Amino acid sequence: MSWVALVEDERDFRESARDFLVLQGLQVFEASHAAQLAHRLTQSPPIQVVVLDINLGEEIGFDIATTLHHDHPDVGIIMLTGRDTTEDYLMGLSAGADIYLAKPVDLRILEAKIQALLRRLHTPSTPHASWTLNRNTWNLTTPDGDNIPLTATELAFLTMLAESPGVPVAYANIVTIFQDPSDNDIHRASVLLNRLRQKVMNICGARLPVKSARSVGYSFTGSLHLA
Repeated sequence: MSWVALVEDERDFRESARDFLVLQGLQVFEASHAAQLAHRLTQSPPIQVVVLDINLGEEIGFDIATTLHHDHPDVGIIMLTGRDTTEDYLMGLSAGADIYLAKPVDLRILEAKIQALLRRLHTPSTPHASWTLNRNTWNLTTPDGDNIPLTATELAFLTMLAESPGVPVAYANIVTIFQDPSDNDIHRASVLLNRLRQKVMNICGARLPVKSARSVGYSFTGSLHLA
């Protein structure tokens, strides 16, 4: 049985969503603020997906998502918000959201997104099998043989990680891949990684084994072969 945490301070919507999701066979934990979620995440059975409203009174959902993604990288995150600008969408991806939905949301769509994310999360992973980065074809090949086409920036980013196996590549080095470095480069690196993670998930349903070392940089935690 899959457990979903619904973090929403609007009581009517939270209870309606809870009732609907339970009818679809999901187990739902309700929370109105981050402290309740944090406590539940230390308990069993584990939460697999968190549905998180961006506006939780004085709490900022983007900050909660960033902490959640860092401390519980195996938990899927769906962000709900009344904000639907491109900048908000990019901030959501940067914070670690797997899916970003604008309110009002049809509960049938929310349930479908949760089920799709659960399927991705339940896909067996092979962390010790080798990924291959082909710098001639600009492709990343998964251990299962799926090919992910890369942009020049994505290729440069993964090449840096491949050349430093198991060791975080510093943000100061990562920002050099951008043609127009600026004060916002660390944020851009985070957006780049989250877009790449989303691309890999969309194409083959696998999680890209890249880990964030807070205030340091990024490392590839699997085996990545350069070709």
